[in-house]
Amino acid sequence: MRTPTYDNFQQMPAQFQPVQAQAVTPRVDPGAQLAATGQAIERAGHKMLDFELQQRAEQIQAATKEADAAFTSQLNTMLHDPEAGYLAQQGRNAVDVYEPTVQALDKLQRDALGTLKDPQAQKMAAPIFRDRAQSALAQVQKHAGTQRRAWQVSASEARAAVSISDAASNYADEEAFGLSLGTALNEVAEQGRLMGWSEEATELKRRGHIDEAFRMRYEAWRQSDPAGALADFQRRAGSVSPLVRDKIANDLFNAAAPQLAAQLNLVGGVGEAVARQTGDASQPRGVRNNNPGNIM
Repeated sequence: MRTPTYDNFQQMPAQFQPVQAQAVTPRVDPGAQLAATGQAIERAGHKMLDFELQQRAEQIQAATKEADAAFTSQLNTMLHDPEAGYLAQQGRNAVDVYEPTVQALDKLQRDALGTLKDPQAQKMAAPIFRDRAQSALAQVQKHAGTQRRAWQVSASEARAAVSISDAASNYADEEAFGLSLGTALNEVAEQGRLMGWSEEATELKRRGHIDEAFRMRYEAWRQSDPAGALADFQRRAGSVSPLVRDKIANDLFNAAAPQLAAQLNLVGGVGEAVARQTGDASQPRGVRNNNPGNIM
């Protein structure tokens, strides 16, 4: 078989067609790829920012809690310390240290906020500290009011007691005795107002002061002049309660009996010693009853 030959290389076999190259469209859009990359970076940045914000928030909360614990502990010491705490103070002392305590409470609150350097922590802690300070102030004010009233009552009772003692010291001076007793009774009215007593309770207290004043008066008087004290008491016995009146009368009579008997003997009467010896039913009733003056 004969092999074909070609003398002209410019000729191409008719069956071979020329191949034309075509541009290939890329499957990935570079612009979209850049946009997606930017979004991924942005999301990563948000996550990092969220993490940092969360860490910062947690730090602020921890600092606030720590400061609140310290502030609360200091408040408790200021109020409840067994010796120096305000709620342990009584009477006048509680009244005297009220203003310094209120000022110290305000300073304690400001100092507690000052321990927080972060403005956000201060903002978070401020209402918490304010509520605690207001609660403490309410306790201080309540205690101060109670102790102020207790001090006033105590001072009134002391003045009444001194006035009764002063009245007893002036047992022979009716005017001085009356003025001192009047002062004591005025204090009873003041105590009733402060304590909110009923009229019955106030009157009972007044009666007790009157009885005590007369008892002390005649007890002091009978030391120097039992007969004179007995004679005065007979005129004023109606001012004293029955039980107290009987006690005073009995004490005065026992103290005055020897003096009265001696006086009777001096004027020719029959004294206590003679009455005890004779026992004669014909003797005067006062002698028979060991009551020379027939005191009722």
